[in-house]
Amino acid sequence: MADEQTKLWQMWDKLIFTKLIRSFKMAIRPTKMTIAMSAVCLVCLIGWIMDVCTITSPEKKPILESTVSTIATFGHEAKAKIYITDPVEAMEKIEEYFIDGQHGVFSALWNFSAARFNGATLSLMGRDVLNFFTNIWGFFIGLTWAIKYHTLYSVVFFALTVPITCIAGGAIARCAALEFARDEKAGLGQAVRFAARNFLAFLTAPSVCIGIMLFLGLFVYLLGLIGNIPWVGELIIALGLGIALIFGLMTVLMLIGTTAGAGLMFPAIAYEGSDGYDAISRSFSYVFNQPWRMILYTAIVTIHGTIAYLFVRFFVYLLLIVTYTLLNLGIFNNPDGP
Repeated sequence: MADEQTKLWQMWDKLIFTKLIRSFKMAIRPTKMTIAMSAVCLVCLIGWIMDVCTITSPEKKPILESTVSTIATFGHEAKAKIYITDPVEAMEKIEEYFIDGQHGVFSALWNFSAARFNGATLSLMGRDVLNFFTNIWGFFIGLTWAIKYHTLYSVVFFALTVPITCIAGGAIARCAALEFARDEKAGLGQAVRFAARNFLAFLTAPSVCIGIMLFLGLFVYLLGLIGNIPWVGELIIALGLGIALIFGLMTVLMLIGTTAGAGLMFPAIAYEGSDGYDAISRSFSYVFNQPWRMILYTAIVTIHGTIAYLFVRFFVYLLLIVTYTLLNLGIFNNPDGP
């Protein structure tokens, strides 16, 4: 009986997806939490400063509202369908929120993204798959709103925050690689130095994919512009439609590979110390050669991450409630409470 239990445990331990379940324990290490929190604080600080510098009306105050209010502000589940049926109207709603409220561009985008993240999490736990993907799609609509309506602001903001994200993501990936492969806990300085040395690789991996998609899309866009020429334009579009379809196919393949394999690029660099192009090759190869396994792992990680997020959220909520209750019990000289 003991030998059978040992064999069953060994079989379970050899399954790859079981290692994904251990990711929560690895993620809450102090080094990774410090790196992630520092990156979030820097991004928020940059956004706050840019909001203060770009808001001209003295009545507007660039603040980050609570998550509860953002969900109510940007609509509940029933109103989320607008992101699929009419994305342009959805962006106009965000712009109205930006203009009418006490918000800057970063503050509006932060609140909208927080609402979509919480909506996606709650939808997944409620087994509403359609609304889950609707909220994910809504997040990209929010990014499109920022780029379309506030282009200069978005260019400056992403130019400042993308390097921070690359270094933080590379450092966290390096810590996870050493801990998973060697059971070695990397120090904060060691992880950040590795990310800084390989900064170009971490920056190149996603940037090249986005650049290729923009180039392919630009060709089709220019072909559409040529179609505005009377008589000749229609003929040119007819002759170039085959090439446009090929470019469209390549764009779709790049989009699928980049979206599905984005989470594999940084780990490839962190494990192998390879450059950005090698990371792209490895991630795309895994996505297109093992699509079902990739879908299975992504589903497991999504569900596990949702449960972990809700657990942390409940823990923080319980911490605040207990602290507030104890404080309130100790305050007796103010009848209205603190």
